[in-house]
Order: sequence, then C-alpha cells, then structure tokens
Amino acid sequence: MSAIDPALYINRELSWLEFNARVLHEAFDPRNRLLERLKFLSIFSTYLDEFYMVRVAGLRRQIAAGVQHVGPDGMTPSQQLAGITTRVAELVEQQGKCLYDVLLPELGEHGIKIVRIEELTPEEWQVVDQFFEAQVFPVLTPLAVDPGHPFPYISNLSLSLAVQVYDPATSSTRFARVKVPKVLPRWIPFGRPNQFVPLERVIGANLGSLFPGMEIKGWSTSRDTPTWSSPTRTKMKICSRSSRSRSSSAASPKSFASKCSAAHRRSCASFSWASCSRISLRKCPPSLKPISSRRDRSWTWAT
Repeated sequence: MSAIDPALYINRELSWLEFNARVLHEAFDPRNRLLERLKFLSIFSTYLDEFYMVRVAGLRRQIAAGVQHVGPDGMTPSQQLAGITTRVAELVEQQGKCLYDVLLPELGEHGIKIVRIEELTPEEWQVVDQFFEAQVFPVLTPLAVDPGHPFPYISNLSLSLAVQVYDPATSSTRFARVKVPKVLPRWIPFGRPNQFVPLERVIGANLGSLFPGMEIKGWSTSRDTPTWSSPTRTKMKICSRSSRSRSSSAASPKSFASKCSAAHRRSCASFSWASCSRISLRKCPPSLKPISSRRDRSWTWAT
C-alpha cells in the first residue's frame, strides 16, 4: 500500500467532529454528576459554534473561490462540507435526545425544571409580567426586514425571535426580528424553587406589546452562527403558530403595555403548533419600513 493512499488518512475536520462526539459522550455517561453532564452538553455546543465559525467558514471560502485542492485524505472542500453536514446532523440529534429524553427528566426528579409558559398559574403570570415590564421591555428593539433596506445587523451567536405580524390596515403579513437581550438572564424564576421559564418565551408571550395595532401570526427562535455566508442568502425556519387576534390603538409599545392587562396579553399568546415552512429573508414584503426610536420604540409601517 502506498504511503500516499487516501485510505491511510483521516480528514482533519471530520476527525475534530469525532473529538467533539467524545465530549457529547460524557453527557450520556451516568458516572458523571448530573449537572456536569449538562455542562458537557453546553461545551459540545460551544465547540460546535467555534468549529463552524472557523473550520466550516474556511471551507466555504475555498468553495466560493473555486478551490478544488485535494488533501492527503482524498477529499475536496465540497466533499468535506457534505461529510460535515451529515455527521453534525447525527451529533445534534444525539444531543437533543440526551437533553430531552435523559437529562431534563432526571433534573425534574430533583425538582429542577424548565416550565412551559402556558403552565403558569395566574399568580406566577403576574410575577413574569412584572419582570417583563420592568426589565425586559425597556431593552427590546424590534427590527423590520425587507429587501428595500440593508439587512439588519445580527451579532454573532445571538438569539432572536423571528416574528410574522399581520397588519389589518393593509391586509398584509410582515416580518420582523426581535433580539433576545444578552444583558438579562436566560432562565427566569417565577416563584417555584429551582424552576424557570425561558426568557425568549416570556418575550414571545408579550409580542403584542411590541407591535401595537398588529396581530401576531407566528414566531420562532433563531440563533445565528456566522459561517461566512451572505446575510441576504440566510434562511430562517419559521414555525407558524396561530394567535387570537387583538384590537388596539396605534400607540407606542410602551404606552400600550401600560394599558394592556396581563390577562389580555396572555390571550394573545395562546399558540398552537402548526406546520413548519422555510421563509427566505430575501422575499420579505417590501412594504415593511420601520421608523423606530430607542427611547420610545414607536413604530410606523410604510404603505
């Protein structure tokens, strides 16, 4: 067998993924402490983020430049990228099973739970509403997306809400993005010891306060990992959810929030899952034109 036989070599990128797979294995290992296993899941995600920002970004630059260099392992950049996509899909599926089928149930046995916002009692809703109005709402800035304006800056590794809103005045559906602020804790306590609701769910339940006069047709979370791809070619997976309509005056979100009762806001957040669709950001309605102020966050929409 020749020393340059590709069968003798393991691709560098795929080898690194196998290293990260060993990190993921530690999360499955019952010999590790429960919270340590949860930490290994977090480390796995952090490593994967870095891998995509550095290694995958480099491969995409090579493909964009037309580089067809074949390394000792016999793989072109396109073949490496295809192999990475297949392996990462397998690893992420294992990660989800570890979290939802293994770790979260075991944490629940010890009284540590991530609670769905629909499971809160009226008293717990009031605690969450007070937190939203006092700490979350003042730092939220919705951004509209349309092909007639520059794509809004999305910071690395940021968590966002992709929102579909319906404008009764023009009978049109519009698209916006709301960034989940990093200055606030991700997990919000609401009164039960060691139980939390996710911050993005709290924001999602109060989207009507950010878009007065609009009906929230659906929203989903999205996390951006930069891999040297043009923002105009980015796609977000939007999970369509139904929401009961609401009538309101075209006031600013802040004044609207002060007048809207907690029960009223909850009625607008009674979501049910529907089919998923992929929506290209390049095809968002051109009529969406925000005029926002960080001071009062008032909005107008171009017709």
